[in-house]
This record gives sequence, C-alpha cells and structure tokens, in this order.
Amino acid sequence: MNTTTLSKDGQNGAALQGGKDGRKRPRRTPKGRQVDPVALAEVQALLGALPRRRDLLIEHLHLIQDR
Repeated sequence: MNTTTLSKDGQNGAALQGGKDGRKRPRRTPKGRQVDPVALAEVQALLGALPRRRDLLIEHLHLIQDR
C-alpha cells in the first residue's frame, strides 16, 4: 500500500525534506559509481585518438577487455 502525506499547503511531505525552504540540497558526489582517475587515464591512453561514436562502443570495449 502506498501512502502519501500532504502538508497543509497540499505539498508532498517528501518534497519538504532537505531544507527549510523546501528545496533539496545538491549532491556532494555524482550519482552512481565514481570514476577511478588512474583507470580513466589508462582507458584514454588505450583509445587514443579513436573516434568516440556509439557504433564503436563494442569495439572499444573489446580493446579494453583485451588489455
């Protein structure tokens, strides 16, 4: 069962968490897994000047895996 409580002004209570004025605070870190700077440098060096296109993603992943 999904229950939602509304404040007197009709806003969802979840929207009021975070700050006195109802705004959420920005994240301190990006969402998801953080990038390891050493690993990023290795991948950038491995791919070099190869074009970064969607259709080449699998080929790039094969290069990384072979390394």
